[in-house]
Amino acid sequence: MSRKTARDNAFKLVFEAPFYKNDFETVMNTFDGIEKENLTENDLKYIKSTVSGVFDKLEIIDDKINSKLIGWTVGRLPKTTAAILRLAVYEMEFNDDIPVQVAMNEAIELAKIYCDDDAPRFVNGVLESVKKLKEA
Repeated sequence: MSRKTARDNAFKLVFEAPFYKNDFETVMNTFDGIEKENLTENDLKYIKSTVSGVFDKLEIIDDKINSKLIGWTVGRLPKTTAAILRLAVYEMEFNDDIPVQVAMNEAIELAKIYCDDDAPRFVNGVLESVKKLKEA
């Protein structure tokens, strides 16, 4: 399986989190209940470490996103958009194995699949701003 598919699974788990009051164990239990026969050991490791990382760094991630939103907060964004941004910012800031541009491009692709037509441009704009923070 590809990293793209593993990232898609990670996105879905991050998306589910607010519905379970961001309880990592509960969210991971929903993941444990799905079909995993097409996932490699590396895919499973990526998914679990990424979702765990998003949970562990959620306050930092949300602060970075909120600092780039004008008149909005992560909590006011559509849940799919918020989950995509959280996943991407985690990868950009805390996963050295993933180039920043790859994390950004994959987030835009997720937005094209799961969000409305304006979301990919919005996601790109927010992530570009976060990227500039990282480079400064």
